[in-house]
Formats: sequence, structure tokens, C-alpha cells
Amino acid sequence: MKKIGIDARLYSQTGVGTYLKNLIFYLQKKQLGDEKYFIYLMADDFDKVIIHNKNVVKKIANFKWHTFLEQIGFAIQLYLDNLDLVHFT
Repeated sequence: MKKIGIDARLYSQTGVGTYLKNLIFYLQKKQLGDEKYFIYLMADDFDKVIIHNKNVVKKIANFKWHTFLEQIGFAIQLYLDNLDLVHFT
């Protein structure tokens, strides 16, 4: 099974947030075979995203961008999830 992460921590921001909303919306409509997607969200956005596809999983990644904590904490979280690919927006 392929494990793909999507950094969606900018979900509520303008510009890239619109891209993320559409990406997650259409990703759930796609017939996913052996792929599992992990959507990493800030805690404030976690309840805003509704997932209908069993191959798409929401995870809280409450690491503010451009911080030291992001460089260490988020990297560890991604490493522990043992992903094959990460899409950073």
C-alpha cells in the first residue's frame, strides 16, 4: 500500500487554502486503490474537513509554519507515519 501525506496546514489561508480545499474534495471522489492519504491539518481546521473516503485519514499537525518546532516536530511525525511521498503545498 502506498502512503501519501498532504501538508494541509494552510487550509484556512487564502490562495493555497483554496487549492487544498479543492484537492481534498476531488481526492475523495477518486477511486483509490492501494493508496492511503494522510491529510495533515492544524487543530483549528481539523473539524472543518469532512472525510468520506476510507482511504483518506485526517491527522492533527499543529506545527506553525516557518518555526523551529515545524522543522523538528513535523518532520518526526512524517517519519513515524512511514510515508512514501509527501505533498508540501
